[in-house]
Amino acid sequence: MRNFAGRGGEDLLIPVVESGEAVRHLYQPQDAIAPISIEHDCDQAFDEEGLLEYEYNHLVYTFEIAGQTISARSYLDSIREVSLIGLPEGLDLSCEGMQLIMHYLSRRYQVIRGPGAKGQETIWQSGSASGER
Repeated sequence: MRNFAGRGGEDLLIPVVESGEAVRHLYQPQDAIAPISIEHDCDQAFDEEGLLEYEYNHLVYTFEIAGQTISARSYLDSIREVSLIGLPEGLDLSCEGMQLIMHYLSRRYQVIRGPGAKGQETIWQSGSASGER
């Protein structure tokens, strides 16, 4: 865990993502970062007969850290999970800005997915998501 000063100057414990390891999160009562936008998108496709082929109903969170845009998407049919998407190449997930984003998302979702060796993989999971109580 790393300690970062919160908006009021108090220390916040932020989960640190180590490469390939899931970490635990300790509840904190406030966010040290906020998204610059939250969009609710619904993508639909219909066949020639007008029947719905698919629908993607999702929220997209957009953050800005160090001049870079970071996005996370959660599909409403699997609302306990969020995925980091379109991360800048070479971005260090353990940098302070990413840890603030991880903290924000971990307060809202039970599972955070991100880039791994084989595509998207779980990079953080709450105890309740893994079956622990």
